[in-house]
Amino acid sequence: MLLAVLFAEAPRPVPAPFLFEELWDDRRPRNERAALHIHMTRLRGLLARADPRLADVIRTESGSYRLVQDGCEVDLAAFLSTSTRARTASLWGDTAAERSHTERALALWQGDLLRDLPTGRVYDEKREQLREVHLDLTERLHRLRIETGDPVGAVPELRQIVAAHPLRESAWYLLMQALNAAGRSAEAVAAFSAARQVLAAELGVEPGTRLRNLFQELLAA
Repeated sequence: MLLAVLFAEAPRPVPAPFLFEELWDDRRPRNERAALHIHMTRLRGLLARADPRLADVIRTESGSYRLVQDGCEVDLAAFLSTSTRARTASLWGDTAAERSHTERALALWQGDLLRDLPTGRVYDEKREQLREVHLDLTERLHRLRIETGDPVGAVPELRQIVAAHPLRESAWYLLMQALNAAGRSAEAVAAFSAARQVLAAELGVEPGTRLRNLFQELLAA
């Protein structure tokens, strides 16, 4: 778990007191600093034996520990940096690069990237942030599929997303787009009705402007 905490916080230094709390909570050893030092020594040894290039990735800095990622690609860091590249490519209008980075980032997602970390407000928030990034990437990929002529391939997973996240209007919008582009406009209209029903039941609101405008376009077609 020690390595997982350092990964999650990288590249920021992690103060020793924070590690005490995450590792032991209220069951701290008598000499917590000495115990942490022993854990760090063992971890560094394990990393060095696994790959000599990892011998110095954990640095000690003024009572803190920092994971240095130079030359050491961590799944979490790679996932976030690749998702950023996808967004940047989108801003530049580079569809090919956007799709390439999006697919690579999604390939790095192996469920919960912070699954080895304890529960608690800080890491629960981090998990939620990562899930949101993953959902955004998934929607991005399906938008690209629709735009490049593969709406049928986007429909099944978009249905799964709206089933799991029924209040997510962006997913409903893409599902309606995909169904319409696939020649299934009646299903697209039905999707709007389903979205409208769940939003009214759960939040007491109408669908947003973008969703309503798409619905009107479908009716006018």
